[in-house]
Amino acid sequence: MKKAFLISMIASVLLFAAGCGSNGDDGADGGQLKGTITLSGAWALYPMVVKWAEQFQVLHPQVRIDVSAGGAGKGMADALSKAVDLGMVSRDIYPEEIQKGACWFSVTKDAVVPTCNENNPHRQQLLRRGVTRKGFAGIWVRGDIKTWDQVTGGGETQPIHVYTRSDACGAAKTWAEFLGASQEDLQGVGVYGDPGLAEAVIKDELGIGYNNINYAYDTATKQPLKPLAVIPIDLN
Repeated sequence: MKKAFLISMIASVLLFAAGCGSNGDDGADGGQLKGTITLSGAWALYPMVVKWAEQFQVLHPQVRIDVSAGGAGKGMADALSKAVDLGMVSRDIYPEEIQKGACWFSVTKDAVVPTCNENNPHRQQLLRRGVTRKGFAGIWVRGDIKTWDQVTGGGETQPIHVYTRSDACGAAKTWAEFLGASQEDLQGVGVYGDPGLAEAVIKDELGIGYNNINYAYDTATKQPLKPLAVIPIDLN
């Protein structure tokens, strides 16, 4: 059985969508950069952009960079309305958005992974068997898989507490497309933001969710962010 914890086929290219313009100084005083750059949007990009901003400000201390998360949909809307200089978008840019003036730049790649609580009583079976795409679709899309024993093929009958994103975001779009659906088709309790979805599963031993990898893994240890556990996907 071939299993994968990170799957390139559901990796999404992360993009900046920018309304062309600047509210900063042109650096006329000897070339020293100064001014303010504002960004909003995808939770997937937020941790990295914060680090990039910190490093940029070390080199250019007179530049202020304000970064806020809120989902890819907000990033695109804010960029197109010129409420911010740059929008962080963790999905493909739609043709109609390009027609409205969005210009985009690929900056990194991410992946979306399914998660459960490491204290889930069925965890060892999940790690051993993995879950197929059809199985995940039964949980989030069709709604005909409602208990953990239906997933693992045995054990105590316990309900699956399904969580999804309540905000328009790249993670939900990517996960839904992997399941042959759209974000609007995903069932479950809606939770705002990547951190919120991870926290919901962390607090619920019978919960299941999905996250961008930088919210599922500890950046220092490269291990799942305890007590979050990543569910392997059975590819065949």
